[in-house]
Amino acid sequence: MSKKKTAVLLYDDFSNYEFSVMLSMFFQAGKPYTTFSLTKEPVKSEEGLNVVCDALVEDLNIEEFDSLVLTGCMDLEPIINEERIYSFLKQFDLPRIKIASISSTPFLLARAGLLKNKRYLAGMLKEELLKHGIPP
Repeated sequence: MSKKKTAVLLYDDFSNYEFSVMLSMFFQAGKPYTTFSLTKEPVKSEEGLNVVCDALVEDLNIEEFDSLVLTGCMDLEPIINEERIYSFLKQFDLPRIKIASISSTPFLLARAGLLKNKRYLAGMLKEELLKHGIPP
């Protein structure tokens, strides 16, 4: 049986610091991962690093994964209304899947409906959550 992987969703302005530390931990643990994005074009980190992801969000085969990581992001506004992200995230709403979400990205999980009846902390103002229909 092959080892299940971690899916990592990347988008423009992702935090490379959080991403690189996580990759180092995965490497040390022998944990395989796949990076996903909305485009075949490189995504640019908040620090200016361009990263070409392994796959598009539509290419996900959920059976290959046991976890998901969302790194923090300087500004979620450019992706807030991107329905392809929410379709991707909803596939991880399974009891066997572990999800790690850093900084403001719990907002994406909440908007996808994955945090209903769950307590969470997001690096966002309460007003921003309410503005987008997410109860704090």
